[in-house]
Amino acid sequence: RLYVSRLKDAGKPLHPRIDGELANHMGFLNGELHGQEWFVGNALSGADFQLSFVAQLTVRFVGRESYPNLTAFADRIEMRPAYLRAVEKHGA
Repeated sequence: RLYVSRLKDAGKPLHPRIDGELANHMGFLNGELHGQEWFVGNALSGADFQLSFVAQLTVRFVGRESYPNLTAFADRIEMRPAYLRAVEKHGA
């Protein structure tokens, strides 16, 4: 749990609350993507760019299976030509 690692053992009582809040928020975002590709309407928007990092971190740290709509969203972002060019130029 990176988010309270500096607290060491003192942070352990916070883990259930943090895990619950993360599950609540990521579950909400996952649900918002049900049946659609993007967060606002049918086209890529600024909201998608803002939430792409959140989705990518969720997939990386929680796993691809936990939030399938967020995983598919992150995959779509990462397959965009501009994203691929940025990774090619600057690395992952």
